[in-house]
Amino acid sequence: MNAIVSLPLAAAPLPTKIVEAPASRHPDARVFELVDAYLAAERRYSDAAIALDRRSAHVNPPEVLRIRPRDFELGKKLELFEASDEYWYRPCDIGQWKSLDGWQTERHETADCMVLTQRRVPASEELKARGEEIVAAWDAWYNKRPRGFVKAEREMKRASAACFKARKALCEASATTVEGLRAKLRCLEIDGEGFDGVDGSDPEPVVASLLRDIQRMVDTIPA
Repeated sequence: MNAIVSLPLAAAPLPTKIVEAPASRHPDARVFELVDAYLAAERRYSDAAIALDRRSAHVNPPEVLRIRPRDFELGKKLELFEASDEYWYRPCDIGQWKSLDGWQTERHETADCMVLTQRRVPASEELKARGEEIVAAWDAWYNKRPRGFVKAEREMKRASAACFKARKALCEASATTVEGLRAKLRCLEIDGEGFDGVDGSDPEPVVASLLRDIQRMVDTIPA
């Protein structure tokens, strides 16, 4: 045993098994890989954005925002109010409570002139107090970040950056066959409704990459 181990390296027998070379890859194999990576990154980004949106949902408004019969008795004009609402919970609702003064218009006409005069009608102290109460409660509730929001936002930003990086790599890769072009086209057919791109950007980079590939193919065709 020791004698075998002590043999010089040059005396060791050469391997007799022939290692076969890997099968030749498709000319656009790299493009296929990048397309798959990009679509996977886009799905992760979409999932992260949906998760963030769910985390951002504002639920359980405070009781002070519940609509009271007295709110109507105070003379507040509720132009955007819906009969099914139980709370003042929409930004448009709150906008009404930020401007409570009314206006009174007077019209004076003569044979050759008409004058319109508008006078501000200050809101009552009770109405002002209710408005301030609603606006303050709404601001505190609406601007509060729900639990898990920061983590979801961080994951969304990370997924967005990864998606942008994957798209950049794909656009820089050249498709040399019809199959490669078809693979890139998949990026423009997500959900069968076209693709808006990362963070709402347009599909121009992918389209431009496709056009460059087509131009290169056309240039190789003999005139």
